[in-house]
Amino acid sequence: MCIRDSSWIDSHIPGRGAVDRRHVLKVSAKIPKYRMRAKLVAVFQPVSLKEFSTEFSDLFAVMQEYKPYYQVSGYLMKEFGDLVAGEVGCDIRELKHSEDEGSLNREFVRPYVTITLSDLLVKDGDLEVTFEYWDTIDHDILTFDASYAQNFGKKWKAAVGTSYEAYDYDNITMEEKEQVRTYFLKLKYKLMKNAWLRAKYSYLEDKYDSFSKLELALQLNF
Repeated sequence: MCIRDSSWIDSHIPGRGAVDRRHVLKVSAKIPKYRMRAKLVAVFQPVSLKEFSTEFSDLFAVMQEYKPYYQVSGYLMKEFGDLVAGEVGCDIRELKHSEDEGSLNREFVRPYVTITLSDLLVKDGDLEVTFEYWDTIDHDILTFDASYAQNFGKKWKAAVGTSYEAYDYDNITMEEKEQVRTYFLKLKYKLMKNAWLRAKYSYLEDKYDSFSKLELALQLNF
């Protein structure tokens, strides 16, 4: 399956003409016989995003200038029976001009391997462990993510774990944080067929500081 998507902004402004915003190419495949699937996503932003209309985003002034870049992400996943699955993948992000490297404009390479074990401890529980290597301009690090998710009947689901991000934008403080290790607890409750209540508590440690965050949400699917 192949999907291609392109978008433009400010084409309605007289004399300005259409400006490329972003081009996305998605390719996916499944091989049921071998219980395998693969996906490739390529994103290309050809121009800087700055000083466009607020119809593009009401946050662009906060986020400053988003430099041209391309990013390719892909993975191959295989199930080994009903209890074990393995995935290998890689994320590559490059700026059109390397000298643009800075806050919100980053280059990195992130290869990873993920192992998922189902019903290991109790029924309806999934243990997932990811080993990943971050290659960035600031540092190279071999690290991991891990989580355990458990269903309790048909209405409750809980998850606990830890994850790592070389760069993470905090939409509360409106700052980019580096080398962020997060420890989290998630709860999800099904209210009705298409509605869920969600809560997430996170404790985060970055390069310079540590802090906690609580998020509450009502999820509606239409």
